[in-house]
Amino acid sequence: MRVWMSLAVIAVLTATASVRAAERPYAKALAGIDADWAACQAVMKDNPQAWLGWRRSFFNGYGDDFSFWDNRAGATGSRSVLATADYIDGLARFATYCYREDGSLALAVTAMLSPNVIDGPNRDAAVSREGKIHVAPDGSVLKISGALVVKGERYPLDSKDWQLARPCEPLAFYRNLAEVEKAYVAEMGDIYGKKPAFKPERLDWCAKAEFDPS
Repeated sequence: MRVWMSLAVIAVLTATASVRAAERPYAKALAGIDADWAACQAVMKDNPQAWLGWRRSFFNGYGDDFSFWDNRAGATGSRSVLATADYIDGLARFATYCYREDGSLALAVTAMLSPNVIDGPNRDAAVSREGKIHVAPDGSVLKISGALVVKGERYPLDSKDWQLARPCEPLAFYRNLAEVEKAYVAEMGDIYGKKPAFKPERLDWCAKAEFDPS
């Protein structure tokens, strides 16, 4: 009996060790992405006007931004960043894409701002729908998280008390800097004045997001 119990304990400990070993590379990858994100934030802070792209107003609450900090020719350790915004009937949806030195996407952060549309005492209060997509160097998605944020408090995306005026829409997903460049050229044109069509992949991140309480 003791032998069987010992074997059972060993099996549990072995399985636990295997799980922990499998989690370590994942945790290491996320830590690396945190470092990339800090570097990307520094790029925008230190060089707020050093971007390529456009910031347009179509009037009546509509417009879009495409701001690309292209640091591929920069010093070692430089990161590139894409920041986009869509203004829709007075609402704002933002996304920031952080790229590693090798041009691969590390992190995409998105947020949409809107009044709360649920009837009750909190009707019309400001709500932000926020999401994060962590991406491995090979382009695979490691983690998707999200939450509704109200005055610093966080709620699940499917909260019955808080909802935005627009549903969660798929996010343009530029997996690498080559795709960012294609999107830029499709709108602004290349050196020959041509505008080859390009449509990025769109990621339905809300459908896959885990609640992020932190």
